Amino acid sequence: MQTGLRIEATDDSYQANKVTLDTNGDWFKTEPIGGSGGYINVLPSIQLQYRLQQNTNLRGTFGIGISRPNFSDIVPSQQIDPNAAPPLVVLGNPALKPTKANNYDILLEHYFRPFGILQAGFFYKTLSDPIYPTTSLSVQFPAFTSNNRLTGPTATSPASRQLGTASVVSAWSPQRVRGVRKLQLQRVASYLPKRF
Repeated sequence: MQTGLRIEATDDSYQANKVTLDTNGDWFKTEPIGGSGGYINVLPSIQLQYRLQQNTNLRGTFGIGISRPNFSDIVPSQQIDPNAAPPLVVLGNPALKPTKANNYDILLEHYFRPFGILQAGFFYKTLSDPIYPTTSLSVQFPAFTSNNRLTGPTATSPASRQLGTASVVSAWSPQRVRGVRKLQLQRVASYLPKRF
């Protein structure tokens, strides 16, 4: 039996500028914005091995892991592409959490003499806060004129806004994944002629 414990600490911070244009599409003001976040994850693991026969082992493992969101996905940015059809806005999501995975593995191994191995395995994972890109249609955001000048994010009337597509990375409900981990056969080609 083998056990392990990994502790990971994550800290992030960002600084950016929020640019506001007037109703004519000209610069109005620039405001510095920033934010930060952090978390600590305790990630244990354990591996058990049982000898079924002299050359056959059954191995089982359990471990917890995380997958962090891309840094560009957690910054509260807004990128607007007026040339897309329909217009596209890509949003950051500061509320994103790392995806946490509980990993279960079973592996059967048989060793051949003098050399060789046959392996077959199965895995099962449970994921919490899995991260997926999400697209929303018919979203209202500041409109553009024919020369691609913003008509004004300071304006709130419906006439100054248009429908488009919003893309944002979000966390979904817990998921489960399972499948065959490994099916492998290795044998020494002893029938090949020897070197001169």
